[in-house]
Amino acid sequence: MTRSWRILVVVLVQTAVLAGMIGAKVWTLETGREVLLATEPVDPTDLLRGDYVDLAYEISLVNVDLLEGAPPAREGERLYVVLAPEEDGLWRARRAVRALPPRSADEVAIRGRVEQVRETAPVFDGDGQVVQEGHATRLRMSYGIESYFVPEGTGGALEALRNEGNTRLRILVAVDGRGSAAIKGLIVDGKLVAREGLF
Repeated sequence: MTRSWRILVVVLVQTAVLAGMIGAKVWTLETGREVLLATEPVDPTDLLRGDYVDLAYEISLVNVDLLEGAPPAREGERLYVVLAPEEDGLWRARRAVRALPPRSADEVAIRGRVEQVRETAPVFDGDGQVVQEGHATRLRMSYGIESYFVPEGTGGALEALRNEGNTRLRILVAVDGRGSAAIKGLIVDGKLVAREGLF
C-alpha cells in the first residue's frame, strides 16, 4: 500500500469515527424523550472553563436507599437512574438499578456513572472510640451532561442564574431508549433560550 493510500485510509477512519459520534448525539436529540431537570449550584472554585458552563442537577446526588439490589454501589460503576415527572414538570429520581429497565410510558432511565460514594463521618465518644460507624448516604452521579457549550461572553450570566438555586435555570434533556442523554435546550424563567439539534 502506498503512502498516499495509507493517509487516505487514516483520514477516512477518523472521519467515520467523528461522523459516528455526531450521529449518536443527533440520534439521542431527535429520538430521545424530553425530560426537564432542575440545576443545582456548582462549587464556585471551578465555574467557567472557556466557553463551557459546568452544570449539576438535583439528580446528581442520588440517595443510596434508591439503589435496588446488592451489593452497595462503588465508584466507577454504571447505574441507570429511573426518573419520573412531578407536578411542577421536573423529573426526579425514583430508583436506581444496574440493568436497563423495560421502557415505560411514565418513567425514563438515564445512564450514569458513580463518581463518588458519599458517607457520613463516624461518631466518636470522649475517649476516641467509635460509637457509630460511618455509612454511605448518597451517590454523586455523572450523566455526560455536566457541561454545556455557550456563545462567548454569555457564560457568566448563565452561571449567575445557575447559582441562584434551582428555580430559574432548567435544562431540557433528551434521553434515548438506551439511557444516553444529551442537552437539548436551556430554559430560563420558563422560556426556551437555547435549543440543540440538527437544524
